Amino acid sequence: MGRQTQLLVKDRVVMEPWMRAPIMDGRFVLVGTDVKDLEAMAEQLRVPRASIVVRLRP
Repeated sequence: MGRQTQLLVKDRVVMEPWMRAPIMDGRFVLVGTDVKDLEAMAEQLRVPRASIVVRLRP
């Protein structure tokens, strides 16, 4: 917690949010994110077998 992460879709960083709470059940909430950014990410996730990878920012 308190560290910056990276959200990757298809091996490409799409956002770099700060982790404010632990991910306990495989779910997370993005707060204060621009609607256009979320819509763009949702579009990328519509392809078959798309997924989001969350990692700590190097």
